[in-house]
Amino acid sequence: MALSRDDILGAPDLEPVALEVIEWGGEVFLRRFTAGEALEFEDANGMDLLVASVVDGDGQALFKPADIERLEKKSAVAVNRVLQMVLRLNGLGASEGN
Repeated sequence: MALSRDDILGAPDLEPVALEVIEWGGEVFLRRFTAGEALEFEDANGMDLLVASVVDGDGQALFKPADIERLEKKSAVAVNRVLQMVLRLNGLGASEGN
């Protein structure tokens, strides 16, 4: 079935995605970027992506830029797991096309 303009523009394609982070003892929600945001974040560093991506169940940001210093002290395995999913969800970086 071919999609119409209204089908595409009305599609709910920005729903947050849950990711289990065992090192943190539960799951986090990651938001999908709009096409415009993805272009803005294409060259962002990992912690900026993490802050921009991790949200609560209502889609509200959990972190602020002021949290970056503390996030940098968290498990590299956990942070990298989250960042890899952020990249994959948003078609960014080396994970593009996966």
